[in-house]
Amino acid sequence: MLSATVIASINQKEIKQLPYIVNYPLHMHSQYPADRRPQSINELITLRYEDFFSKPNWRDKIQVEPPLEDWLAEREAILAHR
Repeated sequence: MLSATVIASINQKEIKQLPYIVNYPLHMHSQYPADRRPQSINELITLRYEDFFSKPNWRDKIQVEPPLEDWLAEREAILAHR
């Protein structure tokens, strides 16, 4: 009810669709339209990844550049020691 009430009270001209680089479905990267597929994770603002990073070949799927690359490598090392 709350969602419906809020939506009904908003002027449709005030609603903006966020670009694909917001909440990008990284776990579906290979199925995403090629013309909208980012070349690097660094191009994204936010992303959903599901089990993407748990696959050993994830780096073959999309490029990642420093400093994000370094940050992810640190997290991988931490998880490997658990």
